[in-house]
Amino acid sequence: MYNEENREFNINPKKEETPDGMTNENTASENTAEFTEHNENINNTEANETEKEGTKLSEEGVSKTAEIEFKECNEEENKTAERKPYEPIKDCYYKETVKKPKKNGFKRLIAACAVVGLCGGIGIGSGYSVMENIVFQNNDASKASSSTNVTEEAKSNSSSSSSDIVSLSTAGNEAVAVIDSVFPSVVNINTSVHTTTNYYGIAIPYDGESAGSGVIFNEDDQYVYIVTNNHVVADSDTISVSVTGNESISAEVVGTEASSDLAVIKALKSDFEAAGVDYKIAKFGDSDQLKVGESVLAIGNALGEGKSATGGMISVINKTIEIDGVTLEVLQTSAPINPGNSGGALVNYDGEIIGINTAKTSTSVAEGMGYAIPSNTVKEVMERLLVDGTTPKPYLGIMGSDITDDISNLYKLPVGVLVVDVLDGSAAQNAGLVEGDIIVGFNGSSVMNMEGLQSILKECEIGATVNMDIIRNGNESKTLTVTIQDANA
Repeated sequence: MYNEENREFNINPKKEETPDGMTNENTASENTAEFTEHNENINNTEANETEKEGTKLSEEGVSKTAEIEFKECNEEENKTAERKPYEPIKDCYYKETVKKPKKNGFKRLIAACAVVGLCGGIGIGSGYSVMENIVFQNNDASKASSSTNVTEEAKSNSSSSSSDIVSLSTAGNEAVAVIDSVFPSVVNINTSVHTTTNYYGIAIPYDGESAGSGVIFNEDDQYVYIVTNNHVVADSDTISVSVTGNESISAEVVGTEASSDLAVIKALKSDFEAAGVDYKIAKFGDSDQLKVGESVLAIGNALGEGKSATGGMISVINKTIEIDGVTLEVLQTSAPINPGNSGGALVNYDGEIIGINTAKTSTSVAEGMGYAIPSNTVKEVMERLLVDGTTPKPYLGIMGSDITDDISNLYKLPVGVLVVDVLDGSAAQNAGLVEGDIIVGFNGSSVMNMEGLQSILKECEIGATVNMDIIRNGNESKTLTVTIQDANA
């Protein structure tokens, strides 16, 4: 049947069920006759329209192609008489669709190629240009428009790319400029020590060598002064420095401060002149102005192989770490700091020293965690050491952890400092302090945490004897007598 609203033909024959539930095909001929009559009407209409419009679709919407398809379907329907009884009849369904004429799809294809050409570069763009000349020789206006668009967009892309290259190049040049300006201020430090080691109860002498870095911060008529880490030069028998790596200039210690892991050494100015090397006094910046994310460079004698530079950023400000019983307030940086970088420079992009590299976290689960002593701390200590030499520093010799109110309530412990480790030969060990003791009082003052203990200790004189109140085994109170030592002795 023809459905005018949906513009559809459904020539499925009418089916009736027999008493045994099968489909009766006797009514198929009635459907076929009705369908054929309607088909003839359509064919007559199509013939008239074809004479007038040629191959155009009629306003009623049935094309000659549709007519052929419809006849084929009808012929198939007429074959149903030859089918076996109760054999299923194949459904024939036709839905008319009027398609709009295509509008020069090849031009759209070429336009798409032009877009790809702009994204992909000159090669594809050139291919498009050749194709345009071949296909559109008679379409000058279109060619002109396309050429203009391609040129303008290509210029825009070229400008953008050039800008990116300039930006990257500028950033690289800034780093190069910083490194060039700071390298003459950084020295390689090589040390040697003559000592003994214990091997199955036998003292065996040996000579050891190590490498580190330093930063030139001052000079006078006779000496050039260099700041470095205390652990770089501590207990060394000989010290030498080099600016270029080709010379070896003897140096000696001016002063050290183990509590800040800083030291000042000096070398004769005449030795630098005799070696024919140029050096430069470093410029120190204000570490209090640093922000997390600020770009920095670490410069030093990595692995003892000569000066090198690595890059990163400031990761953490005011970080507290503990090394060999010494608590340090440091900067954390992602710039790689390797053995030999100790005592070297952490530099901002203004060419200012904002830290002295001192340590790194070395584990299988952490990377990019290097530490530097802030420049403001360095300036204070190095200037003091320059004037006074090694300054006396009261020393107890423990590693401790705070017992806060929360921990105290949770574990029923007194508030104070839990002794985690006691260093060999220290004042604490000599007084009888052991691991696990809790320090609750020192020199007549209550101890609430490590910071409080350090503040009280600073007020003590070297060689003085003071009382230290402790809790042992969680409930046993004791008072120990401690003789204050010099950390820099």
